[in-house]
Formats: sequence, C-alpha cells, structure tokens
Amino acid sequence: MTLFIALGFLVDKYKRMKSEKRRQKMDATSGIIGAMFMISNSLLYPVIIILLGLVAWSLISVGQLVSEYASRNRDIAKLKVGCRAARKYMQMQDLQKSSRSPEVQWL
Repeated sequence: MTLFIALGFLVDKYKRMKSEKRRQKMDATSGIIGAMFMISNSLLYPVIIILLGLVAWSLISVGQLVSEYASRNRDIAKLKVGCRAARKYMQMQDLQKSSRSPEVQWL
C-alpha cells in the first residue's frame, strides 16, 4: 500500500514539473507573441496609408497613359488630307497659304 502512495506521489510530482515547464515555455513565447502583436498593430496604419498612396499613384499613371495614347492617336485620313494640301501649296510657292490652310491647321 505504501508503494502505491509513493508511486502516486512521484507521478503527481512529475505532472507538476511537466506543467511548470509548459508554463515557463508559455511565458517566454507569450512575451514574443505579445511583442510581435504590438509591432504588427503599430505598423498597420502606416502600411495602409502607403498602400492607398500607391493605389492613387497607379491610377494617376494609368490616366497619364490613356491621355498620352489619346494625344498620339491621330486620324490618319485627316493627316493625309492636310499633308496633300500643304504639299500643293508648297509646290505653288505659296508658303503662307500652306501654313494657314484649314487642312494643315489640324496638324
């Protein structure tokens, strides 16, 4: 009977030691986890602000791209008509008319 009591005591002591080791590990990891949580929370708003700024910058860049495309996209038929009119007036040696022609003004 005393053997069972001694064994029970040893098993109980072993369980307590094991749970204390777990608590010590939890205390060390909980500090690290707490620090990481604090760092991530403190960086949340600056990262969101930077991301919103980058989204705005990309929208502005897309707008510039569309504007540049629209300014470079010309009507080829009107361009040919203007060039023919300018060439006709230049062959006639009328340079003022070639530069003031309505067809050429579009260019």
